Amino acid sequence: MKSFKDICNEVPSLFYPEALGTEIIIEFFECSCEHMSDTEKLKDAYTTATQLSNLTVVNEHYHRFEPQGVSLCITLAESSIGTHTYPEYSYAAINLFYCGKQVQIDKCIQVLFEFYQPKKILIKSFPRGVF
Repeated sequence: MKSFKDICNEVPSLFYPEALGTEIIIEFFECSCEHMSDTEKLKDAYTTATQLSNLTVVNEHYHRFEPQGVSLCITLAESSIGTHTYPEYSYAAINLFYCGKQVQIDKCIQVLFEFYQPKKILIKSFPRGVF
């Protein structure tokens, strides 16, 4: 399986050392994942993603919509992750906001990439709190 870097035309900087934090917006298109409405499978994937990338989960909430789709919000000691899945469009929208030099956010994105199995990716990043 290719990495997210292999299929993304341009991966922006995922860390801005001069900023208080980094915000990353990820769009996964044409996802092959069969579990985009399964809150337990999503929780497993996000637990792995946060653990491997040195993120500390403080609180989490997963809401399943009928007939499909999930919105989730994970509060981190290092900030937050928000995701909205649209299985009917094979699409997932992910917002990551983090701070801290120990975070390996590329590992988080790789785990989510492996879970959703998108054919196309769009990633944008922004430095936050630059004085």
